[in-house]
Amino acid sequence: MRKKKGFTLMELLVVIAIIGVLTGAAVFSMRYMTKDTSVTNGVNSIVALGNYAQKYAISNSKDDIVMSLSNSGEDLFVRIFEDKDGNSVFSSGDQLILSRVVKKVNYTAPPRVNGKYVLPCGNFTVSNLTSAEASGVGICITPSITFPEIRYNRLGIPVDPFGAPMPCHGFIVLTSSAGGSLRGVEFNQSGFVSGCRWSESLKRWIK
Repeated sequence: MRKKKGFTLMELLVVIAIIGVLTGAAVFSMRYMTKDTSVTNGVNSIVALGNYAQKYAISNSKDDIVMSLSNSGEDLFVRIFEDKDGNSVFSSGDQLILSRVVKKVNYTAPPRVNGKYVLPCGNFTVSNLTSAEASGVGICITPSITFPEIRYNRLGIPVDPFGAPMPCHGFIVLTSSAGGSLRGVEFNQSGFVSGCRWSESLKRWIK
């Protein structure tokens, strides 16, 4: 009668090691996917809120609808309000229309290639940015001034605090608060809001 042969200690150790490696890889992949999903959801939220602010200004014939953003710990705080006093900052005299917390997402600095910042989503390159733009929020880029919020008039067009149309494009760069891939949001001169992602291999933004 033949004696049944079981696993040796070495074979068991090899199997346990393989299981450990596969488990570690799966956990890493899951963490990366979670970060990526957070940023994608953040872009979708910003795009939806930007479109909402624009449509609100049009449907209510308002010239002072503002959408502002700020990092709040690991989250991004978004506020849409009627800026009645015209100072671009939400205060007691303003009317709050909507506020949202976008979880696990912060704005961050645009990527740099060959010493220049690459801005979403049109891949414009600039050598220097203001402190606000370098942190990841540049709602209006001109040679001399940047506005830290987007303001819509009754035609749904982005304007400056004085009501003049913005002769520029705006952007927001988002990442997971835990780090990870970059996503961009662009506001163009007609008020259209679009999203894109940064390709590290191509060194450019892709819609």
